[in-house]
Amino acid sequence: MDNKEKMNLGDKAYQVISNEAFTQAFTEMQRRHIEDIVNSEPLDVEGREKSAMMLKLLSEFHGLLTNYVKRSNNTVSKLNNRKLMKG
Repeated sequence: MDNKEKMNLGDKAYQVISNEAFTQAFTEMQRRHIEDIVNSEPLDVEGREKSAMMLKLLSEFHGLLTNYVKRSNNTVSKLNNRKLMKG
């Protein structure tokens, strides 16, 4: 992936994670899965495992988007430093 693609992907990822509807839906999904775990029956191990897996996947998904933004920012910083060094 070239620098332009990294920056474009980072910009798009930032638009997603900073979108109010996305943030609200994401938070609601997390809350529901946490409630499912907390309110589950003691013998519902499978249900808790499914909810825990969903929480893990949500976290990984958000982390992936955040990494795209960070990589884009790092790319911009590196390009700016190169420009400064060249004069």
